[in-house]
Amino acid sequence: MATLDDLTSSRHVAILDRSVLVLIAEALGGTWQPSTEADQERRRMLIDAAQLRLYADRQRSGWLLVTSTAAREALADGANVWSVGFIPTVESFDGAPVLAEVRAQASLFDDLDSDAAGTLGLALLLPTITRVLTTDASRYKHQRPHDLPERLRVIEVRNAVDQLGIKPGEAPYLEIPASQALASHTPWWVPSS
Repeated sequence: MATLDDLTSSRHVAILDRSVLVLIAEALGGTWQPSTEADQERRRMLIDAAQLRLYADRQRSGWLLVTSTAAREALADGANVWSVGFIPTVESFDGAPVLAEVRAQASLFDDLDSDAAGTLGLALLLPTITRVLTTDASRYKHQRPHDLPERLRVIEVRNAVDQLGIKPGEAPYLEIPASQALASHTPWWVPSS
């Protein structure tokens, strides 16, 4: 297996926390539709999550999405659909930090929840990671000001999608497998304008 450093041609290596994986799995699971979502903020977050997964690609945008094994394993049974299951875990790469290193780094952030502390710990241990993507950046506010390296930004999914620069009508780089229920839906994930 390659190392993350082998993938330095990516403009950004972005680690997704559990909250983003949950949204991606729901948005692209095949049963959710924007037209049935009454909560406009939640609707926007689910569309953003879908667009992030479908448009963030090393060849299209220079972005590589990764996650942690812990974040993936925290998903409900059945949520590990194609959309989330194909996002590589940091631990699957050669040279990934061992669990003891991650725990030691995460312990520095004892005021964060365990998901945020673990995700941030991994991002700090791997200089190739330039983005931590979450649904709520305030979850990453901690008592250690000015300790994030210049390369690393914690951003919400909405901001990440904005940075992708998706053009109206642009087809996603990632194709939805024909075997997925979502493939037969009107492509609500393609921005109209």
